[in-house]
Amino acid sequence: TGAGGFGDLLAAGLRQVDAKVATADKLMQAFAEGDAIPIHQVTLALEQARLAVEMTVQVRARLVETYRDFMNMQL
Repeated sequence: TGAGGFGDLLAAGLRQVDAKVATADKLMQAFAEGDAIPIHQVTLALEQARLAVEMTVQVRARLVETYRDFMNMQL
């Protein structure tokens, strides 16, 4: 049902990144409080969050670069 636009796609992606960061934060906090959470689960969640944020930064950089290229085009 691809009725959404590009902005909706970006917003959904940012929500997913936020969810990964929140999950990693919760797991890390629970581990620090002494809950029975395996360290590998915490490490995996932190790495997934780091990669998601890094990818988001790269997408943003590409979008800004593309915008600047369009703005500098001769008409």
